[in-house]
Amino acid sequence: MPSADLLSVIPEGDVRGELFKIDETIGGVYGNLRVNKYPNTQYQNNTPVLRLSEMYLIRAEARAMLGNETGAQADVTVIRQRGLPSAEAVTATGQTLLDEIEKEKRIELMFEGQRLWELMRHKQSLVRTDCTNLVCDVAYPNNRFVAPIPQAELDANANMNQNPGY
Repeated sequence: MPSADLLSVIPEGDVRGELFKIDETIGGVYGNLRVNKYPNTQYQNNTPVLRLSEMYLIRAEARAMLGNETGAQADVTVIRQRGLPSAEAVTATGQTLLDEIEKEKRIELMFEGQRLWELMRHKQSLVRTDCTNLVCDVAYPNNRFVAPIPQAELDANANMNQNPGY
């Protein structure tokens, strides 16, 4: 189910906001919207896919970090206007441009398993504003940001130590 925090960053009229459906079997405090980004339940396929929009956003971030703000703005504008043709071109610069790229990644890549990796890469804490889990805030750095080493790997190499917290 989408968080209200995520829904609040999707502009009105953006087609990516239509990736949810109303499900009357759920509800309560957090609403009754369910993600409908992958509606084909006939096949169980967890193949990782790199999409063109993801490549645009990766390039936008690289361009912004290297000082090519015009190129970064153009890349983000392409993705934003694909979702909402009436959206204005991106004109932000500096940290505001990087924030716009992060926001666009959050919208474009929602429910694709990218968000946690982005937070770790940028050394940011995980904060859930409308949380349904027992743990809603994880301050960075934290052992929860590191996955356990598989037991088979530990068994194969006596010199390896398990990551903290596992």
